[in-house]
Amino acid sequence: MDIYNLAIKEDAKRILIGLLIVEIFFAIIYGFTAFFDLSIMYLKTLFDLDSEGSLPAWFSSIQLFLIGLAFLIKSRIIDKHHFPSPYFFLIMGLGFIFLSADEAAAIHEKITPLFKHIGAIPRFKGNHGIWIFIYILIDMLLLLS
Repeated sequence: MDIYNLAIKEDAKRILIGLLIVEIFFAIIYGFTAFFDLSIMYLKTLFDLDSEGSLPAWFSSIQLFLIGLAFLIKSRIIDKHHFPSPYFFLIMGLGFIFLSADEAAAIHEKITPLFKHIGAIPRFKGNHGIWIFIYILIDMLLLLS
């Protein structure tokens, strides 16, 4: 193993550990605010793991975008001896960038009100999760094309 590959692996480990520390920090703050009911302070809103526009949601969106960017960069590196193909990396990159945009712009939350009047679409209790069926339908159409 050459020094360059070893350095890349060490850097990847450091990045992963750093990202996990940030995730654990968000979970601890969220648990702390939920346990002590700190809704008066803006900590609960700022670190809510289940809301849009919070720090964890933006952090997640940035992570998804960077993963997509890495896949897109990998799709440009042509290596005929290895599987998967560059098209796989391109599709994965675009998929992760879409997920990033969805997380940042809350696209899936805007889909539910549009389709909740259609009774044939599967959903969870309280008209939640309609977007899941719509996304699966779009994915199936993309796979068939």
